Amino acid sequence: MKNLIDKILEHPREQNETYLTHMKHALKCSLMLLAASVTCFVHSFIPFVFKKTATNLATRVIDARCKNKEE
Repeated sequence: MKNLIDKILEHPREQNETYLTHMKHALKCSLMLLAASVTCFVHSFIPFVFKKTATNLATRVIDARCKNKEE
């Protein structure tokens, strides 16, 4: 069991984050990318809606990740 816990905590520690902080960031990223995916899907059928939404959301995810790397 201890080995499993060490494995679970390994990556967050490498990122200098707690498990819960890492979870919060990962879930936020996941939800933003899900929203980008849905808007892109809708845009594929109705091209005049969500023209830049998916790109803007993906850029926000990348910017947030880069910001976290700098801290």
